Amino acid sequence: MPLRHSSLHGLPTLVLSTGDALAEVCPARGALVTRFAVGTDEALFLDEATFKDPTKNVRGGVPILFPVAGPAPAGSPLKQHGFARTLPWLEVSAGDNQVALRLEATDGTRAVFPHEFRLDYLISLKGPELVMDWTVHNLGPGAMPLHFGLHPYFRAPLAGKAKARIDTDATRAWNNRTKAMGPMPAQDFGGDEIDLHLLDHSSPQTVFHRGDGSTVRLSWSASFKPLVLWTLPGQAFVCIEPWNEPVEAAMQGRPRGTLAGGASAQFIFRVGL
Repeated sequence: MPLRHSSLHGLPTLVLSTGDALAEVCPARGALVTRFAVGTDEALFLDEATFKDPTKNVRGGVPILFPVAGPAPAGSPLKQHGFARTLPWLEVSAGDNQVALRLEATDGTRAVFPHEFRLDYLISLKGPELVMDWTVHNLGPGAMPLHFGLHPYFRAPLAGKAKARIDTDATRAWNNRTKAMGPMPAQDFGGDEIDLHLLDHSSPQTVFHRGDGSTVRLSWSASFKPLVLWTLPGQAFVCIEPWNEPVEAAMQGRPRGTLAGGASAQFIFRVGL
């Protein structure tokens, strides 16, 4: 169906729909996908109080982490998770069931990240599946740091959150709370804060069992490596986050990845109900 224009708390939103599937995105709020539903089944959590407050980072939807995922390197002027999730994105084109957005370097981004870049973002609905496709372009002649990630918030009703889990064969995890590497712990989303980087989840897909009998199917391109799990006690969400590299501390001395001058890198994330 053709793209529709709407608004959420005064900000323009774009509405994609096909059959009984629907997705909404807000270009002005970091190109945030705020909603994905099939019928009455809502995949994403959104804290609307943080969405409508421009001084806050939005807790919900699918925030984009660029040019850094997690804390910035020591001495960097970048803020945690970078600026892509807070800046307005440009609507480039729209068609049936899809929209293309773009973020480019500006004087403001160069002040904290001195590189020429362009991010092209295609959001599309393919039946009961939401497909998000990013291409990161390094438009400069020299190498550019490449640390790209997503921070999707998936609905996890509190009544069943202690039973929620993801399918994984990971055996090693970086605990970002204790700053320690160790074996993959048992999944317990109903207790304390969890902040784990699964370093050897082998398949580019998983199923999120939300604890109430419902599931969300997730898959991603091989350009994503670790899978980050994060949640807070008393909050009805679990974040299942594909990143291309873990936080800097978990790199354990290995150099960060870069994108060569003139090169591009593609990242794809799919959510199905």
